[in-house]
Amino acid sequence: MKLPFYILCFLLSTIINGQIILQQPNFESYKNRYPTKSIASVLLDLNQDFFLNAKSVGSDEYELSIQCKEAGSLNIYFKDIFIPKGAVLSITSIKSGKSIYYNSQSLNPQLATVPLEGEELIIRYEGAKDGANIYLKELGCFPAKAKISRSSAYCQVDINCSEGEEWQNQKKGVVRLLLKSGAFTVYCSGSLMNNTTRDCKPYLFSSEHCLDDVDGVGLAQTIIYFNYESSVCDSKDGIASQTVQGLKLLASAPAESNSDFALFEIQENIPLEFSPFFNGWDISEGGTSNGVTIHHPSGDVKKISTFSTLLQTADISALPDDFFWEVIWSATLNGHGVTEEGSSGSPLFNDEKLIIGNLTGGTSYCATPFQPDYFGKFSEGWSHELDSNKRLDVWLDPIGTGETSLSGSYFPCSDSSFQYLPTDSIAVLGNPVNKEVNIYIEQKVSSGINLSIYSLNGSLVFKNSFQKSNITNIKIPVSAFRDGVYLVRINAGSNEYIEKVVIIN
Repeated sequence: MKLPFYILCFLLSTIINGQIILQQPNFESYKNRYPTKSIASVLLDLNQDFFLNAKSVGSDEYELSIQCKEAGSLNIYFKDIFIPKGAVLSITSIKSGKSIYYNSQSLNPQLATVPLEGEELIIRYEGAKDGANIYLKELGCFPAKAKISRSSAYCQVDINCSEGEEWQNQKKGVVRLLLKSGAFTVYCSGSLMNNTTRDCKPYLFSSEHCLDDVDGVGLAQTIIYFNYESSVCDSKDGIASQTVQGLKLLASAPAESNSDFALFEIQENIPLEFSPFFNGWDISEGGTSNGVTIHHPSGDVKKISTFSTLLQTADISALPDDFFWEVIWSATLNGHGVTEEGSSGSPLFNDEKLIIGNLTGGTSYCATPFQPDYFGKFSEGWSHELDSNKRLDVWLDPIGTGETSLSGSYFPCSDSSFQYLPTDSIAVLGNPVNKEVNIYIEQKVSSGINLSIYSLNGSLVFKNSFQKSNITNIKIPVSAFRDGVYLVRINAGSNEYIEKVVIIN
């Protein structure tokens, strides 16, 4: 989506002495022009080489300030970023003092930073300039009036009110999505999904219309938020710090010809400290007389809306065939939850706590809470199309079990509802070893791993670093090593482990 010429002129930046200064866009104007989009931020073109604009602040140290006047928060989208081993890149909010740090192991080439509070960010690079590439593509400029919570309407019900007491497992699979859509970022909702191999593959279920104006780079730079919710009922807190980045589209079908579904695979490992729950599903055609949706209306903290009447198949000309459920929401103790922009893609749960649909749209508002909403039927997206890119069964039943329903699970995605909690443990498997050393590492809190192998005379023969993860399996080829005794040294977080290994090739 191209911005009109007069807007481009308004957004022209000023670059002076290690500073890039942009003007705050008129958010109300955008929202009036695009009333159906849940606009989170406006994307301002940067297209700047960091090193051409940054100022030197020391030996191999460079800084660049980026400002968007009167913004509430900012985030940066990079292009093909690379820094050499030993270098550190940091992004710091001047207002909050919060910093995010990256090294060569933790850096995504299509890095999208999480939004940081305030109108000014400092990008700082420490390391060799040769070989580094730091190209700033876009700046996400969020409105000053955007709140940490309470961006949704007054009638919405927090997930941690009494209405959500029976849904504390399912909520941990529902996420907020921040997607790049043309000249904006937008909010949608979605849910992790279990599959019949029960292998915890990070499948994410949402709606196809959330992909409007979202290209491949936009998917790679999508930010997925876990556990963004109030701590207790109707509180005004909410911490948006548990995130991963990147989606790969597996299958989708639009509302014009199917049930408006989209299935993705999350591209980064989900840390187990997020307690992700892989929600179950049901492909039966029958309706249910009660259930909920769990969602992020207007990008707000997690909410729950409840229905207590038998679901009916929607019968309106705007939606084709019999592909959609019509839902009427019920008043509950703490409000009358409905849906809003940003709720799109949220899962519809039946009375067995299984997903049976995804939100396409509707006319419910706090002022008109008894107006209907429409959810694409999960059953319609299952196997009605010939193309595997337009059906769910290929991915959610990859081994062809024919199961019509599947329960949700925590890791390791068995049928149990109990979460597996890793312990701090490190083991070298098999000794003596032949051809490769196998190492198994568990961490309660995921952190980076440094691994070295030394000969008995103290010579370093192998060294590598590995990205943070709760459970890591490492295989090191040693067929080129001489037979003998070696010391394996592993540093994982605050834990260090040293073991003798006998190699016999």
